[in-house]
Amino acid sequence: MRPNPAPQVPGFRKVPGRAYGLKRGRTGRHLSEQRGPGAAAMAAWHAGDAMQSGFSLRLENRLVELDRLAAAVEAFGEAEQLSPKLTYQIGLVLDELLTNTIVYGYPEEGGQEITVAMKREGGLLRFEITDAAAPFDPLSARPPDLCSPAGERRIGGLGIHLVRSLMDRVAYERVGNGNSLILEKDLG
Repeated sequence: MRPNPAPQVPGFRKVPGRAYGLKRGRTGRHLSEQRGPGAAAMAAWHAGDAMQSGFSLRLENRLVELDRLAAAVEAFGEAEQLSPKLTYQIGLVLDELLTNTIVYGYPEEGGQEITVAMKREGGLLRFEITDAAAPFDPLSARPPDLCSPAGERRIGGLGIHLVRSLMDRVAYERVGNGNSLILEKDLG
């Protein structure tokens, strides 16, 4: 089987013996520590004998940062040869969760960091979203009413319903002063 091609993300380069490598930018920091367009970082590492690949992206709690997230998801989907449909679903889920975190989790936009990590472990995709927003377990929300007419339904709950529908496993944990949401999708 041919190795996956390197995604077209600025600052990304092939490293001999590894599937992906990070290049230091003009600031001398890894791209995962940089901000701005094209700062999506992709990496691979050895865990035992199994090759894993993924990205870790640090975003500021601003809605404009969702564009960087979308570009990183596209690059990851291409690198891992995921179907366009699956790549779209991943982007939709992450966009929904981060939009809610930015809009409802912080008293004001900007100045706080949200980290999104995604990796592939064989036939499993695993996402982790961590933030220092107000404590909120999205899994505690009651299921939305999908039977009543739209005008009679209580507002809210459709986003997490979408996440649960598209992911195979979702778990929340409050760690110290932060939220950690873990999502898994089986590829097989």
